[in-house]
Amino acid sequence: MAHSINLITKDLCKHTFIINTIKKIGIIHQYFVKSHSIYQFLKNAVEVLQIKGGGLKSYIKIRWSTMWDYINSIARLELVLLMHESEIKNQIKDILNDQNFFSNCQIIASILYPLKVFVGCLESRTSTLTTIIFI
Repeated sequence: MAHSINLITKDLCKHTFIINTIKKIGIIHQYFVKSHSIYQFLKNAVEVLQIKGGGLKSYIKIRWSTMWDYINSIARLELVLLMHESEIKNQIKDILNDQNFFSNCQIIASILYPLKVFVGCLESRTSTLTTIIFI
């Protein structure tokens, strides 16, 4: 059953809406990861604002479940990114100023999270049918 859900979710992740959002997140992710000073700035802002879950997460194409971590990390950092827009270069500003970008991230994360938890429960040796039903 977990394999079937993984296949369905993998197909879902091929939708252009999700692919376009992932590309934009990739541009933001690369911008912060390429420069130590900019990445440190982001880490400090996360600590000061006490954002749960930390900073940027990476995405591994062969594991769709990491896509949720990747997208959710950007959604969590919305406040930091918008507050410090003056320190961010124009290509990134264009993405951040897109009215739908953060809402798209939240929509995708809200779709992927239950699937990630469900598959995790199915793959876990300790889960029972009760655990899966109450997700």
